[in-house]
Amino acid sequence: MDRIWKRVVTILSIILATFTTSSTMVIYNKWLLSDCQLEQAPCNKWNFPFPLLVTASHMGFISLSLGLVFRFTNWCEKPSVPKRLYYLFVVPYSILVALDITLSNSGFLYLEASFVEMIKSSMPASVLLFSVVFGLEVVSARLIIVVSLISVGLALSSYGEVNFQLTGFSLELIAVLIGSLRLVYAQYLLHGKDDDDLTTNQEMTGVSISSPHRLKTLQLLYYQTSIAFSFLIIPALFSIISQYHKFQVPNETVYLISTCLIILSGAIIALALNICDLLMVSYTSALTCTVVGTIKTAVVVGASWLVFRNAVSYLNILDETERVGKGEQ
Repeated sequence: MDRIWKRVVTILSIILATFTTSSTMVIYNKWLLSDCQLEQAPCNKWNFPFPLLVTASHMGFISLSLGLVFRFTNWCEKPSVPKRLYYLFVVPYSILVALDITLSNSGFLYLEASFVEMIKSSMPASVLLFSVVFGLEVVSARLIIVVSLISVGLALSSYGEVNFQLTGFSLELIAVLIGSLRLVYAQYLLHGKDDDDLTTNQEMTGVSISSPHRLKTLQLLYYQTSIAFSFLIIPALFSIISQYHKFQVPNETVYLISTCLIILSGAIIALALNICDLLMVSYTSALTCTVVGTIKTAVVVGASWLVFRNAVSYLNILDETERVGKGEQ
Protein backbone atom coordinates (compact mmCIF):
# COMPACT_ATOMS: atom_id res chain seq x y z
CA MET A 1 0.00 0.00 0.00
CA ASP A 2 2.88 2.37 0.78
CA ARG A 3 4.28 1.83 -2.71
CA ILE A 4 0.86 2.42 -4.28
CA TRP A 5 0.28 5.65 -2.36
CA LYS A 6 3.78 6.84 -3.15
CA ARG A 7 3.18 6.23 -6.85
CA VAL A 8 -0.20 7.99 -6.73
CA VAL A 9 1.31 11.04 -5.02
CA THR A 10 4.17 11.08 -7.54
CA ILE A 11 1.81 10.92 -10.53
CA LEU A 12 -0.48 13.63 -9.11
CA SER A 13 2.54 15.87 -8.47
CA ILE A 14 3.73 15.36 -12.06
CA ILE A 15 0.24 16.14 -13.38
CA LEU A 16 0.05 19.34 -11.33
CA ALA A 17 3.51 20.43 -12.52
CA THR A 18 2.57 19.63 -16.11
CA PHE A 19 -0.64 21.66 -15.86
CA THR A 20 1.24 24.63 -14.42
CA THR A 21 4.12 24.67 -16.90
CA SER A 22 1.92 23.87 -19.91
CA SER A 23 -0.61 26.61 -19.13
CA THR A 24 2.21 29.09 -18.54
CA MET A 25 3.84 28.11 -21.85
CA VAL A 26 0.61 28.52 -23.81
CA ILE A 27 0.02 32.03 -22.43
CA TYR A 28 3.69 32.89 -22.98
CA ASN A 29 3.67 31.71 -26.61
CA LYS A 30 0.48 33.56 -27.44
CA TRP A 31 1.76 36.78 -25.86
CA LEU A 32 5.20 36.53 -27.50
CA LEU A 33 4.33 35.28 -30.99
CA SER A 34 1.20 37.25 -31.83
CA ASP A 35 1.61 39.28 -35.00
CA CYS A 36 0.07 42.66 -34.23
CA GLN A 37 -0.56 43.24 -37.92
CA LEU A 38 -3.09 40.39 -37.75
CA GLU A 39 -4.56 41.50 -34.42
CA GLN A 40 -7.43 43.86 -33.95
CA ALA A 41 -6.30 47.10 -32.28
CA PRO A 42 -5.18 47.63 -29.63
CA CYS A 43 -2.49 44.90 -29.59
CA ASN A 44 -1.03 44.44 -26.09
CA LYS A 45 1.23 41.50 -27.01
CA TRP A 46 4.98 41.40 -27.75
CA ASN A 47 4.68 41.15 -31.56
CA PHE A 48 7.55 38.74 -32.36
CA PRO A 49 6.09 36.58 -35.18
CA PHE A 50 9.02 34.17 -35.64
CA PRO A 51 7.96 30.82 -34.12
CA LEU A 52 10.79 28.86 -35.78
CA LEU A 53 13.45 30.98 -34.09
CA VAL A 54 11.73 30.76 -30.70
CA THR A 55 11.45 26.96 -30.92
CA ALA A 56 15.05 26.54 -32.12
CA SER A 57 16.34 28.82 -29.34
CA HIS A 58 14.47 26.87 -26.68
CA MET A 59 15.77 23.56 -28.04
CA GLY A 60 19.34 24.85 -28.15
CA PHE A 61 19.13 26.13 -24.56
CA ILE A 62 17.74 22.84 -23.25
CA SER A 63 20.35 20.80 -25.13
CA LEU A 64 23.19 22.96 -23.81
CA SER A 65 21.83 22.83 -20.24
CA LEU A 66 21.56 19.03 -20.28
CA GLY A 67 25.02 18.72 -21.83
CA LEU A 68 26.41 20.64 -18.85
CA VAL A 69 24.42 18.42 -16.47
CA PHE A 70 25.90 15.26 -18.00
CA ARG A 71 29.38 16.78 -17.98
CA PHE A 72 29.54 18.17 -14.45
CA THR A 73 27.04 16.18 -12.35
CA ASN A 74 26.19 12.57 -11.53
CA TRP A 75 22.40 12.95 -11.87
CA CYS A 76 22.26 10.91 -15.04
CA GLU A 77 24.82 9.30 -17.35
CA LYS A 78 25.22 10.62 -20.87
CA PRO A 79 23.01 8.60 -23.25
CA SER A 80 24.40 5.98 -25.58
CA VAL A 81 22.20 3.86 -27.85
CA PRO A 82 22.82 1.61 -30.89
CA LYS A 83 22.96 3.40 -34.23
CA ARG A 84 19.95 1.56 -35.65
CA LEU A 85 17.82 2.57 -32.67
CA TYR A 86 19.12 6.12 -32.97
CA TYR A 87 18.21 6.53 -36.65
CA LEU A 88 14.98 4.50 -36.64
CA PHE A 89 13.43 5.90 -33.46
CA VAL A 90 15.33 8.74 -31.78
CA VAL A 91 15.86 10.90 -34.88
CA PRO A 92 12.26 10.58 -36.18
CA TYR A 93 10.96 11.26 -32.67
CA SER A 94 13.07 14.41 -32.35
CA ILE A 95 11.95 15.71 -35.75
CA LEU A 96 8.33 15.08 -34.77
CA VAL A 97 8.92 17.11 -31.58
CA ALA A 98 10.34 20.00 -33.61
CA LEU A 99 7.43 19.95 -36.09
CA ASP A 100 4.84 19.62 -33.34
CA ILE A 101 6.09 22.62 -31.37
CA THR A 102 6.71 24.76 -34.46
CA LEU A 103 3.27 24.15 -35.96
CA SER A 104 1.59 24.65 -32.58
CA ASN A 105 3.41 27.94 -32.07
CA SER A 106 2.62 29.05 -35.62
CA GLY A 107 -1.06 28.60 -34.87
CA PHE A 108 -0.79 31.35 -32.24
CA LEU A 109 -0.22 33.82 -35.08
CA TYR A 110 -3.81 33.24 -36.20
CA LEU A 111 -5.85 31.79 -33.33
CA GLU A 112 -6.63 32.61 -29.72
CA ALA A 113 -4.86 30.54 -27.07
CA SER A 114 -8.17 29.17 -25.82
CA PHE A 115 -9.16 27.81 -29.25
CA VAL A 116 -5.71 26.29 -29.78
CA GLU A 117 -6.19 24.23 -26.62
CA MET A 118 -9.68 23.20 -27.73
CA ILE A 119 -8.24 21.82 -30.97
CA LYS A 120 -5.58 19.91 -29.03
CA SER A 121 -8.34 18.24 -27.02
CA SER A 122 -8.97 16.02 -30.06
CA MET A 123 -5.58 14.36 -29.56
CA PRO A 124 -6.86 11.28 -27.61
CA ALA A 125 -8.47 9.90 -30.77
CA SER A 126 -5.31 10.13 -32.87
CA VAL A 127 -3.14 8.85 -30.00
CA LEU A 128 -5.42 5.84 -29.65
CA LEU A 129 -5.13 5.16 -33.39
CA PHE A 130 -1.32 5.31 -33.37
CA SER A 131 -1.09 3.35 -30.09
CA VAL A 132 -3.17 0.53 -31.56
CA VAL A 133 -1.11 0.51 -34.77
CA PHE A 134 2.12 0.29 -32.75
CA GLY A 135 0.68 -2.37 -30.43
CA LEU A 136 0.85 -0.24 -27.29
CA GLU A 137 -2.89 -0.23 -26.54
CA VAL A 138 -5.62 -2.85 -26.77
CA VAL A 139 -8.84 -1.74 -28.41
CA SER A 140 -11.94 -1.86 -26.21
CA ALA A 141 -15.45 -0.62 -26.87
CA ARG A 142 -15.43 1.62 -23.77
CA LEU A 143 -12.13 3.21 -24.76
CA ILE A 144 -13.34 3.93 -28.30
CA ILE A 145 -16.58 5.48 -27.05
CA VAL A 146 -14.85 7.78 -24.54
CA VAL A 147 -12.20 8.94 -27.00
CA SER A 148 -14.74 9.43 -29.78
CA LEU A 149 -16.95 11.59 -27.57
CA ILE A 150 -13.96 13.73 -26.61
CA SER A 151 -12.98 14.21 -30.25
CA VAL A 152 -16.50 15.01 -31.43
CA GLY A 153 -16.22 18.08 -29.21
CA LEU A 154 -13.68 19.49 -31.67
CA ALA A 155 -16.42 20.06 -34.22
CA LEU A 156 -18.58 21.80 -31.62
CA SER A 157 -15.77 24.07 -30.42
CA SER A 158 -14.84 24.97 -34.01
CA TYR A 159 -18.44 25.80 -34.84
CA GLY A 160 -18.75 27.94 -31.73
CA GLU A 161 -15.39 29.72 -32.12
CA VAL A 162 -15.82 33.46 -32.50
CA ASN A 163 -12.39 34.09 -34.12
CA PHE A 164 -12.08 31.06 -36.41
CA GLN A 165 -9.21 31.20 -38.94
CA LEU A 166 -8.70 28.33 -41.41
CA THR A 167 -4.90 28.65 -41.73
CA GLY A 168 -4.36 28.51 -37.98
CA PHE A 169 -6.90 25.70 -37.59
CA SER A 170 -5.11 23.63 -40.26
CA LEU A 171 -1.70 24.19 -38.63
CA GLU A 172 -3.00 23.11 -35.23
CA LEU A 173 -4.81 20.07 -36.62
CA ILE A 174 -1.61 18.85 -38.32
CA ALA A 175 0.25 19.53 -35.06
CA VAL A 176 -2.26 17.31 -33.24
CA LEU A 177 -1.52 14.38 -35.56
CA ILE A 178 2.23 14.89 -35.32
CA GLY A 179 2.04 15.36 -31.55
CA SER A 180 0.08 12.12 -31.19
CA LEU A 181 2.69 10.15 -33.10
CA ARG A 182 5.38 11.88 -31.02
CA LEU A 183 3.78 10.65 -27.77
CA VAL A 184 3.66 7.09 -29.08
CA TYR A 185 7.36 7.24 -30.00
CA ALA A 186 8.12 8.64 -26.53
CA GLN A 187 6.27 5.75 -24.90
CA TYR A 188 8.32 3.29 -26.98
CA LEU A 189 11.60 4.94 -26.02
CA LEU A 190 10.80 5.40 -22.31
CA HIS A 191 8.92 2.16 -21.61
CA GLY A 192 10.28 -0.27 -24.16
CA LYS A 193 8.16 -3.36 -24.70
CA ASP A 194 7.87 -6.71 -22.98
CA ASP A 195 9.85 -9.55 -24.51
CA ASP A 196 6.65 -11.27 -25.68
CA ASP A 197 5.70 -8.16 -27.67
CA LEU A 198 9.04 -7.63 -29.40
CA THR A 199 8.79 -10.30 -32.08
CA THR A 200 6.73 -8.28 -34.55
CA ASN A 201 8.74 -5.12 -33.97
CA GLN A 202 12.07 -6.91 -34.45
CA GLU A 203 10.85 -8.57 -37.63
CA MET A 204 9.86 -5.15 -39.03
CA THR A 205 12.86 -3.08 -37.91
CA GLY A 206 15.49 -5.42 -36.52
CA VAL A 207 15.64 -3.24 -33.40
CA SER A 208 14.79 -4.12 -29.83
CA ILE A 209 14.04 -1.18 -27.58
CA SER A 210 13.47 -3.13 -24.43
CA SER A 211 15.88 -2.90 -21.48
CA PRO A 212 18.79 -2.07 -21.41
CA HIS A 213 18.14 0.38 -24.28
CA ARG A 214 15.22 2.20 -22.68
CA LEU A 215 16.16 5.83 -22.30
CA LYS A 216 15.76 7.84 -19.12
CA THR A 217 13.84 11.10 -19.18
CA LEU A 218 16.85 13.43 -19.29
CA GLN A 219 18.64 11.21 -21.82
CA LEU A 220 15.72 11.28 -24.27
CA LEU A 221 15.30 15.02 -23.74
CA TYR A 222 18.98 15.57 -24.54
CA TYR A 223 18.73 13.65 -27.82
CA GLN A 224 15.40 15.25 -28.66
CA THR A 225 16.52 18.85 -28.22
CA SER A 226 19.94 18.40 -29.87
CA ILE A 227 18.45 16.90 -33.03
CA ALA A 228 15.49 19.29 -33.08
CA PHE A 229 17.82 22.31 -32.79
CA SER A 230 19.92 21.07 -35.73
CA PHE A 231 16.74 20.48 -37.73
CA LEU A 232 15.26 23.93 -37.04
CA ILE A 233 18.11 26.45 -36.86
CA ILE A 234 18.70 26.91 -40.60
CA PRO A 235 14.97 27.32 -41.49
CA ALA A 236 14.65 29.68 -38.49
CA LEU A 237 17.46 31.94 -39.71
CA PHE A 238 16.11 31.84 -43.25
CA SER A 239 12.64 32.87 -42.05
CA ILE A 240 14.08 35.90 -40.25
CA ILE A 241 16.21 36.99 -43.23
CA SER A 242 13.25 36.67 -45.61
CA GLN A 243 10.71 38.48 -43.39
CA TYR A 244 12.68 40.90 -41.24
CA HIS A 245 12.25 43.80 -43.68
CA LYS A 246 8.50 43.64 -43.00
CA PHE A 247 9.03 43.70 -39.26
CA GLN A 248 8.74 47.13 -37.64
CA VAL A 249 9.57 47.87 -33.98
CA PRO A 250 9.71 51.27 -32.19
CA ASN A 251 13.22 50.91 -30.66
CA GLU A 252 15.23 48.17 -32.31
CA THR A 253 18.13 47.82 -29.82
CA VAL A 254 16.01 47.83 -26.68
CA TYR A 255 13.43 45.55 -28.32
CA LEU A 256 16.03 42.97 -29.41
CA ILE A 257 17.72 42.85 -25.99
CA SER A 258 14.35 42.51 -24.27
CA THR A 259 13.32 39.79 -26.73
CA CYS A 260 16.48 37.77 -26.01
CA LEU A 261 15.75 37.89 -22.28
CA ILE A 262 12.12 36.93 -22.87
CA ILE A 263 13.12 33.99 -25.07
CA LEU A 264 15.60 32.86 -22.39
CA SER A 265 12.82 32.95 -19.79
CA GLY A 266 10.63 30.90 -22.12
CA ALA A 267 13.45 28.39 -22.60
CA ILE A 268 13.55 27.78 -18.83
CA ILE A 269 9.78 27.19 -18.83
CA ALA A 270 10.17 24.91 -21.88
CA LEU A 271 12.85 22.87 -20.07
CA ALA A 272 10.53 22.32 -17.11
CA LEU A 273 7.60 21.49 -19.41
CA ASN A 274 9.56 18.95 -21.46
CA ILE A 275 10.76 17.18 -18.32
CA CYS A 276 7.19 17.08 -16.96
CA ASP A 277 5.83 15.76 -20.28
CA LEU A 278 8.35 12.94 -20.46
CA LEU A 279 7.87 12.07 -16.79
CA MET A 280 4.12 11.88 -17.43
CA VAL A 281 4.63 9.45 -20.32
CA SER A 282 7.19 7.50 -18.26
CA TYR A 283 4.82 7.04 -15.30
CA THR A 284 1.61 6.52 -17.30
CA SER A 285 1.10 6.14 -21.06
CA ALA A 286 0.69 8.28 -24.17
CA LEU A 287 -3.10 7.85 -24.18
CA THR A 288 -3.46 8.62 -20.48
CA CYS A 289 -1.47 11.84 -20.99
CA THR A 290 -3.86 13.09 -23.66
CA VAL A 291 -7.01 12.20 -21.74
CA VAL A 292 -5.70 13.94 -18.62
CA GLY A 293 -4.90 16.86 -20.90
CA THR A 294 -8.61 17.51 -21.46
CA ILE A 295 -8.79 18.87 -17.91
CA LYS A 296 -5.77 21.06 -18.61
CA THR A 297 -7.60 22.49 -21.61
CA ALA A 298 -10.33 23.90 -19.41
CA VAL A 299 -7.68 25.49 -17.18
CA VAL A 300 -5.91 27.08 -20.17
CA VAL A 301 -9.17 28.36 -21.65
CA GLY A 302 -9.98 30.05 -18.35
CA ALA A 303 -6.47 31.47 -17.99
CA SER A 304 -6.53 32.71 -21.58
CA TRP A 305 -9.81 34.52 -20.96
CA LEU A 306 -8.40 36.14 -17.80
CA VAL A 307 -5.17 37.28 -19.47
CA PHE A 308 -6.26 38.15 -23.02
CA ARG A 309 -10.03 38.46 -22.60
CA ASN A 310 -10.54 36.10 -25.55
CA ALA A 311 -14.10 35.85 -26.73
CA VAL A 312 -15.48 32.47 -25.62
CA SER A 313 -18.96 31.46 -26.72
CA TYR A 314 -21.49 29.52 -24.64
CA LEU A 315 -21.04 26.61 -27.05
CA ASN A 316 -17.28 26.59 -26.32
CA ILE A 317 -17.96 26.50 -22.57
CA LEU A 318 -20.53 23.71 -22.94
CA ASP A 319 -18.18 21.71 -25.13
CA GLU A 320 -15.22 22.03 -22.74
CA THR A 321 -17.38 21.09 -19.74
CA GLU A 322 -18.58 17.99 -21.60
CA ARG A 323 -15.07 16.99 -22.62
CA VAL A 324 -13.65 17.40 -19.12
CA GLY A 325 -16.41 15.18 -17.79
CA LYS A 326 -15.67 12.50 -20.36
CA GLY A 327 -11.92 12.82 -19.78
CA GLU A 328 -12.44 11.99 -16.11
CA GLN A 329 -14.13 8.74 -17.13
